Amino acid sequence: MQSGENENQKGLDHPNEAPGDMRGLFPEEIGAWLVQQGEKSFRGKQVFQWLQARCVRSYDEMTDISQALRIKMAETWPIRPLRIQKEQVSRDGTRKYLFELEDGQCIETVLMAHTEETGHIRHTLCLSTQVGCAMGCTFCATGEGGFMRNLTAAEIVGQVLDVTANRRQEKPDFEVHNLVYMGMGEPLLNYDAVLKSIRLLNHPQGQQIGIRRITLSTCGIPDQIRRLAGEGLDIVLALSLHSPDPELRSELMPVNRRYPLQEVMDACRAYVRATGRRMTFEYTMIQGVNMGSQHAEMLCRLLKGIQCNVNLIPVNVGSHGFKKPGRMAQEAFRKQLMEGGLEAVIREEKGSDIAGACGQLAGQTKQGVERMAFEAAGKTDVGLVRKENQDNYLMVPERGIFAVADGMGGHAGGRQASTIAVEVLSQRVSAEENLDRAAIDSALEEANQKILERARQDQMQGMGTTLTLAFFQKGLWQVVHIGDSRAYAISPEGAYALTQDHSLVGELLAQGSITRDEAQNHPHRNILTRALGSEEKALPEWNQVEADRLDYLLLCTDGLYNLISDDEIKEIALSENQTLDDKAAAMVELAKHKGGFDNITAILIKQEG
Repeated sequence: MQSGENENQKGLDHPNEAPGDMRGLFPEEIGAWLVQQGEKSFRGKQVFQWLQARCVRSYDEMTDISQALRIKMAETWPIRPLRIQKEQVSRDGTRKYLFELEDGQCIETVLMAHTEETGHIRHTLCLSTQVGCAMGCTFCATGEGGFMRNLTAAEIVGQVLDVTANRRQEKPDFEVHNLVYMGMGEPLLNYDAVLKSIRLLNHPQGQQIGIRRITLSTCGIPDQIRRLAGEGLDIVLALSLHSPDPELRSELMPVNRRYPLQEVMDACRAYVRATGRRMTFEYTMIQGVNMGSQHAEMLCRLLKGIQCNVNLIPVNVGSHGFKKPGRMAQEAFRKQLMEGGLEAVIREEKGSDIAGACGQLAGQTKQGVERMAFEAAGKTDVGLVRKENQDNYLMVPERGIFAVADGMGGHAGGRQASTIAVEVLSQRVSAEENLDRAAIDSALEEANQKILERARQDQMQGMGTTLTLAFFQKGLWQVVHIGDSRAYAISPEGAYALTQDHSLVGELLAQGSITRDEAQNHPHRNILTRALGSEEKALPEWNQVEADRLDYLLLCTDGLYNLISDDEIKEIALSENQTLDDKAAAMVELAKHKGGFDNITAILIKQEG
């Protein structure tokens, strides 16, 4: 077992050696080394505050420290920030980071935003503690790649510091409020480094994250649970339970064979008695596997008398083949638990459109194009004129599925229509392992009927949405659209539309009745001839293009292409020394600079490998 504390003690007794990664040290540890270098001990506190509270990534930013000391420390003790290899942004605001470590290994971290009733936005960061995982849970993507190594305390803390530094570039007052140790790895098998990271992140001169706002999740290591009970940390302990039946739990979680459920539960009861804290029990709901009435009854008996909450989590779609239960089935299972005396909640799903579950992004990167063939960046903006954003988008890179939607029919109607379309697609992507044209046509028709029904219920005449969707299949991009949102193929030869607008102007242009210049300023360019919710039956149009014929694929709403030219799209997409996220943002910002008359949405996709 790796000890983060022992590693970072290196150098304290050897003046010529730097004591590990400085971001994994307390002020006293930094100060002790600096004293050995002939500096005052209080410098340790200054350096700690720069690193931990201000999240600096260079000594040059430490303005109250002499230049000579900054140069000396840079030469002997370099700061080692984690490198952001990928960043994905969900339509719900969730951000998923793939970090590359010094040795080339990759971990992932997920940032979630929750808006409270007061309007305050609370940020929760899900941290990884190991590269890979040895637990082998059958429903978890992390375990598929096996265990590589433990993270150091500095690498765990670095996830918080580097996400914070990244977000402060856009929002200078950004703060992380909650931590959940629920990412890659089993925290209690990296005990020392994990506990040191908790104390560092709770430190009053650092991030000052409240100790009761920190949750540690474990598969169940009895000795370490009992050890944790004596640490005096007022954190929340969560047990990944997933089945009250020992035999089924062993099938889902092989660790149950080494640490039987009864031993784990005895340790949990001892933890609650010793700490006086409520525990959380996490339960992944898997359709047809662990959601029967007998499972609910067994779970109520197993947890009887324990101060606890049950966190119900719909399973994430993956190579395991398990199916996510429908919302009604989830609610029915929760109701049985509530009636049995348990406090149970269904966890709010965050980041499902960007593979928000732990291990999915890192596993896809490791296994290459077959699992993770695409990098994508999505941006949406209300623009400069409209008061509400009626656009919506969906990104599921691990399935090669992307979509944009542009609602219409007034503020409320347009937003509802585009949301319905994207939610129906998201649910189908989660529920169906093999997607084809027939499945997507069915999903579009379902969305069409739901929009029509909502329009009738709420008396919203004209409520509807465009939708353009692309999915990758056997070397081809299959593109389906209804309305005037577009798909563009981009290569050095140019940017050209793969879709023909379903609009009055689009039809006139196709007939040759007007020129492109006339179409750009036509007084009726906003009149659509097809949309979801406009007719009793959806009439989507399909196209396809060979993937190797393009460098990038762009999906966008008319708020983008009405204001920036095809040449400008090409120039931005093919620009060098910019991330995909930067390029998508640049397109949106250019449209705003040119007037921003409408909502603007863009998804820029690049096939890797």
